[in-house]
Amino acid sequence: MRVWAQILNAAPQSRLVIKDGVLDNGSLRDALMERAARCGIAAHRIDLLGATSRRQHLAAFERVDICLDPFPQNGGVSTWEALHMGVPVVCQLGNSVPSRISAAILTSLGLNEWIARDLDEYRRIALDHASRPEALQMLRQQLPARIAQSEAGNIVRYTRAVEKAYRTMWQAYCAGHRS
Repeated sequence: MRVWAQILNAAPQSRLVIKDGVLDNGSLRDALMERAARCGIAAHRIDLLGATSRRQHLAAFERVDICLDPFPQNGGVSTWEALHMGVPVVCQLGNSVPSRISAAILTSLGLNEWIARDLDEYRRIALDHASRPEALQMLRQQLPARIAQSEAGNIVRYTRAVEKAYRTMWQAYCAGHRS
């Protein structure tokens, strides 16, 4: 929250949208708002969204220009959802599998410039892209095609790559390479 507050304070026109089904719980919402206030985020700059239908969930991305991936636990499905809805994601590369998922997804799409090595770079990436709305809009328009052309986003190519990996593993196993 502290890092997100620093980004919001450096980009005074920005707002923060946080969406999670647990936010239907009033005490959790209040606690999150109190934490945001302690970090210097005014209540009128935050939208907390709870559980919705799938259609409404995806439509909520229309309110977002850039996703700020949480850390140290990155998104996974939520990263893919954002990208499929045309919203780029800033993430911080961590040291554990859960903290590297978003970076792996972004790398598969050639979006390495959205991956931060530390919190200072995370802030810089978010602010740099937010300050260039024309470039951001162009990327947003390109994301669906970029995903479709990638190994991870093209279902047929992805399936073939997984099948090839399984065959290679099976052949190695059959050949006695059981490591």
